[in-house]
Amino acid sequence: MKLATATVVGALALCVGTMITFAQAGKHPVDQPTSPPKPSDTHQPMSPDEMQKMMEEYRKANMPGPEHEVLRRLIGEWKVHSKVFPGPSVPPMESKGEGEGEAEYEGRFVELEAEGEMMGQPWQGKYLLGYDRFKKHYTVAMWSNVTTAMNHGTGSYDDASKTITYEVRMDDAHGDRATKFTIRFNADDTHVIEAYDTVPGMGQIRVMEAVFTKDD
Repeated sequence: MKLATATVVGALALCVGTMITFAQAGKHPVDQPTSPPKPSDTHQPMSPDEMQKMMEEYRKANMPGPEHEVLRRLIGEWKVHSKVFPGPSVPPMESKGEGEGEAEYEGRFVELEAEGEMMGQPWQGKYLLGYDRFKKHYTVAMWSNVTTAMNHGTGSYDDASKTITYEVRMDDAHGDRATKFTIRFNADDTHVIEAYDTVPGMGQIRVMEAVFTKDD
């Protein structure tokens, strides 16, 4: 594994070096001419100071920001009380479980793992949450032990309601459709995750609610 890791790191370093070389030349590798370029087509390579400045700007642009502080509220160990809503006139099915949130890569992401029951069966799932500072939106990837799909979504944060709302595209046995996934942060240090699915003839309805309470 160490050898494989070293090989991958070396390959990445070589790729980065190649990209910088061609960036300095103002050309993409596939665009390189077969004959020597004319003097007017060449560019001066970056000086060490310019390279250092560029790298520092890149580093600052990729540091966690205030948007990531919102996600930090998910960090910790949690007790989870879940409800699944089978239909409008059917009582919800309730269950209890546990969850844990951890910061990843110096706070750039938060991984939230939960386990309990879903429809009477053991359920385990993970959420990887972040904020893309370039595209200016929240991101989420979700996967679990009851599906082979990994679902992705993007969202925005409403400070008034302390809620992140994600739009997630689902594609499963029930077809391709738009769904919604929200995280609401309460003043008592709890948070609530809700899932909304699109049902033919009914529109988008809530199908799941999970309340996360600190496990002291």
